[in-house]
Amino acid sequence: MFSFHRSVFLDISKKVRMLEHKGAICLITVFLLTIVVAFVFESPLTVSAQNFPPLVPFGNNTKSQQELAKQTAATATSTLSNEQTGMLTIKKVIVGTEKLLANATLRITPNPFTLRGSLVVHDNNITLDSDSRNGIILLKNVRFSSYLINETKNPLHFGPILLKARITVHQTNTHPIVLIENRDLRIPFVGPARVTAPYLNDSSLHTFFSKGATIGGVPINRVDQLPPALIVTSEKQIITSKKILPPPSKPITFTAGVPVTSPVSQIFKSFQMPTYPAPVKDIASHLIYVTPAFKIRQQGSNNNFTLTPIIARIFPGMSLLMNQSSAVASGLASVEEIKLRFAEQGSNVGFGFGVSDTVPSSLSLPKIPIGTLALFLNIGFVGQAGGTKKIIEFSNSSSFASSPEINIFVNKLLNTTKLSDGCPNITTFFFNENLGKWQILNKPIRDPARDTMDKCSYTIETGHFSKFAVGGIKPPEVLSLTNFVLKKHDKYIM
Repeated sequence: MFSFHRSVFLDISKKVRMLEHKGAICLITVFLLTIVVAFVFESPLTVSAQNFPPLVPFGNNTKSQQELAKQTAATATSTLSNEQTGMLTIKKVIVGTEKLLANATLRITPNPFTLRGSLVVHDNNITLDSDSRNGIILLKNVRFSSYLINETKNPLHFGPILLKARITVHQTNTHPIVLIENRDLRIPFVGPARVTAPYLNDSSLHTFFSKGATIGGVPINRVDQLPPALIVTSEKQIITSKKILPPPSKPITFTAGVPVTSPVSQIFKSFQMPTYPAPVKDIASHLIYVTPAFKIRQQGSNNNFTLTPIIARIFPGMSLLMNQSSAVASGLASVEEIKLRFAEQGSNVGFGFGVSDTVPSSLSLPKIPIGTLALFLNIGFVGQAGGTKKIIEFSNSSSFASSPEINIFVNKLLNTTKLSDGCPNITTFFFNENLGKWQILNKPIRDPARDTMDKCSYTIETGHFSKFAVGGIKPPEVLSLTNFVLKKHDKYIM
């Protein structure tokens, strides 16, 4: 027996000397000797993850040594997870109701217990689901992290409204409750449906906090404060659904500003714009996605950039609508709504625009052939195209099933010639990047149904995204006896 132990000891000592010649650290030698001593005296080996690091595998390891290394690393991981864990509740309901749906199977990425790979969990899974009720899955002791949740098996005759949910278990919300809505596949979807806002991840939350993000003056300091979006199948539902599922009315605003020359793609990146979930493709022949708005101040002025969030996926027949007002500093004009209907598929799509009452000189654009400028609009976009193209090209009209529409308000006091109804006679120009000059766009369409007491409504069909200028020709000077004034000796004489 002893001779066997002695041979093992000599063999291991020889390997240790070989490792030392290769520059191995003393820690490995101590660990191997500890194993031998435990083996000789037939005493159990105890390794604490708190005072001993995981063993790094090296050449010629035996199977038992590799397993020991895995167990030690798992113990260290378990110790860390116990320090920062929470709970995750997922509720499956019929769209527009609180009726629970049983027998769903979900995939959560990454695995909330290991943060590696994915976890597939079925409703009422004995080992994972801590809630015995049908339609509710409760996972305990999950790691602080952000997760993607999607269905892999649906309840009979039902299917999801959205492709994936984005959730974060975080110190600001240790027990998030996710609502996943399903629709009856035997009945056509007619909407409306609420799009649960994604949770910010930890990095985005710090960015929003550092850049002074607020909603209605309330600072964002939790991962779950973003407003929802809305999907409908007709424009009438946008109005009627306000009683049931009101679209967000208050934008997310940032106190931090950006240069007026900032590309929209750079703003999306530096402000870590969130990604909202996409609806299931072919859920309806026409779908309108109503997004919240994010407003960022243009440095050196009171004008703003306004951005959509990023939408995870678009497809033909789907429209994107942002109906948030963005007024120019002068108060002479505002952008009330932008709608675009897609003709192609894409992923991670978003757009944004800067508005101002002047054309910023820093953009180095040629002079606009216009008398009075009411609005300068600079639209940019982000996104990856489907198929062989790599980038979404919203500057090309072929990307849209119909012309993008921009609804604007113009103050009746704008110094231009007037239409017969007393509203400003305005013209729209777009900047042709290829030719490097301004060109006239189609005449704006009057929309008197939206007029207010002091503002006139117009719809501009842009055809594509670019830089646009809206204004009119100044009226000729008219002199009359009633207002003709002579100035003499610093006194006015009629």
